[in-house]
Order: sequence, then C-alpha cells, then structure tokens
Amino acid sequence: MCDKDSYFLELSAYIHLNPVRAGLAKRPQQYPWSSYRFYVREGKDTLVDGDFLLTQFCNKNKLARRAYGRFVGSRISQGHRKDFYELRDQRFLGTEEFVEDVRRDLNERPSFVYDIPIQDIVSEASSAFNISKDLFYGTRRHRQRGH
Repeated sequence: MCDKDSYFLELSAYIHLNPVRAGLAKRPQQYPWSSYRFYVREGKDTLVDGDFLLTQFCNKNKLARRAYGRFVGSRISQGHRKDFYELRDQRFLGTEEFVEDVRRDLNERPSFVYDIPIQDIVSEASSAFNISKDLFYGTRRHRQRGH
C-alpha cells in the first residue's frame, strides 16, 4: 500500500523501468513480462486494470496513456531509488502515521519485526548449544554424533 497517489505513480514508473535499468530491454514496452505496454496501448487486458493509474493523468483514456508514457519516459535516466525499498511491515510504503492509520482501519495489531544481526544469533546459538561458531558459517554440514 502506498501513502500518496504521487508516490504510487513514481513507484509504477520505477517498476516499469526496472528491465531497462537491468539491460533486459532498451524500452519498457519491449520487456515481455511487463504490464507497461497495457498501460500505454489501446485495448483491454484481463490481468491489468490500469484505470486508477491512468486517471491520475487524464480522464480521457487515449490522452492518459500518452501522458503516462511521457511520464515514464522522463524517468528513464533515474537509477536505483532506495526509497522504494523502505517498506514498513514488508507491505507499506509511507510514514509510520500512514501505517498506523491503515492498521486501525483494518483493526490490525502491529507485527513485531526484530532487527537482530546474524552475528548475534550465531553467538547466542553457539553459546547455548556449545557449538563452534565456525560450524554456522561453513559450507559443509558437520554433525556431532550422540547429540
């Protein structure tokens, strides 16, 4: 879920340009697994409902498609945008206030996500089970008999 419509538009363009940035296509409509071409071409697709996105540009379908194509094209030189990866609770893009409002509307309790470094987990497990830390990082599985 996105906090603002403008953020949604930017995210949509960013996603449609990922194949171009990755060198998989020269233009977003050339990537076969993208929904982009359904947003910029006339016609309906049963899997893509672009009405909400397109009406952000214009109420006339043909003009909206052209405007969205220009919008995406104007962002083709943008690189990686870290802000699109700052998810809250792995599903919300927005402020803490936005997330709390959505949760309240859904009558949902906040989930607990712990940010514990792997080194701390290994250290605790090593100590608790009297196992060398090296065994956690090795590529081979050593089993101790009798345990």
